[in-house]
Amino acid sequence: MKHILFTFFVVLLLTSVSCREKEPLVIVLESAITDYDGNTYNAVQIGDQCWMKENLRTTHYADGTPVDIDLFSCVADPVNAPEGYGYLYRWDAAVALNPLTDTDGSVYAWTYMDNITQGQGICPDGWHLPTSYEWIELGLYVSRFTDDVVGALCSTIGWGPDSNGIHSSAEINSFEFSALPCRTVEQYSGSKPISCFWSSTDYGDFSRTDMVTMDYYNNTQFQFDTKNHDVASVRCVRNK
Repeated sequence: MKHILFTFFVVLLLTSVSCREKEPLVIVLESAITDYDGNTYNAVQIGDQCWMKENLRTTHYADGTPVDIDLFSCVADPVNAPEGYGYLYRWDAAVALNPLTDTDGSVYAWTYMDNITQGQGICPDGWHLPTSYEWIELGLYVSRFTDDVVGALCSTIGWGPDSNGIHSSAEINSFEFSALPCRTVEQYSGSKPISCFWSSTDYGDFSRTDMVTMDYYNNTQFQFDTKNHDVASVRCVRNK
């Protein structure tokens, strides 16, 4: 049943919405979040959801537990730039508030999650790692106002020229989400980078989770990748 429901939401997301409301609810909240390390982040209210407007760059969980140094890294390009691009985390780090370890030292933190749980994960108190359904909800809301969901959510910086003319300049980042490319070897479409974010959703198989990706250059929105790539960015969403 849950897979049927999930498919239904995906179909809705990819279906063009003919009836548009006049104005979306988009409100930028300055310095709305502070993590354990003292980093502050802007947030953006988009419809009924409030999202981080920046990628997470903390090295601690909300209770002060350090993130294992092997479970996060800086983006590859530009070199060592967590302030703008945040850190890239392994899913084990992103999903666990207090990561558990097996007898051989390996992390098995995914046991905290199921398909419907809103888990805090690595996010600051009052925020949580979004489920795939919350990502879909974001896309559905944006699609009520524009056909260019990817352009509306992607940053005006960090991306190269749109040589195919897919996005209009007026649409780029019109919803202030400011998605940036991951810029890792694993996260390229052809020779060009894509955005990639962790979801907390876990279907209980060996792929573990869904990685949410957006392809700016091919205009592909919210692909849910179960190939379990090594690292991705983290965007937290506020608890309701």
